Amino acid sequence: MLQVTAKVRLNYRAYLVALMLLAGTTGCTAGTGFQVIEHNIVVSEYTADEAKSVAVVRGVARNTGAWSLEDCGVSVTFYDYEGNKLDVCSSSCKRLEPGENWNFNIELKGQAAWKVGKYSITTFSK
Repeated sequence: MLQVTAKVRLNYRAYLVALMLLAGTTGCTAGTGFQVIEHNIVVSEYTADEAKSVAVVRGVARNTGAWSLEDCGVSVTFYDYEGNKLDVCSSSCKRLEPGENWNFNIELKGQAAWKVGKYSITTFSK
């Protein structure tokens, strides 16, 4: 029964976070032809003695430019429901050819993860 309850709460929380993000942008770009074309978040809560919660933003970024990109990446700023910044995490890709997609997973682990209510995404490249 506890596992079912936790799963329902997790799905409900993911649904609420998804609703909060509907007003956001569908693509993020650094002005260099590097764009996030899709993203979502999953928050897993574990109610054991230690906080082992994880918030994961998964997405796809694309090189929409005409040239190869070096050291490009995505940064995610995690916020609580009141808009207070919890943390900033990022992931990078060494090289991305024109038209190529890159799948990314950016994780926030620990006690702050279960507090995540919204997030923002920025891209970077050299």
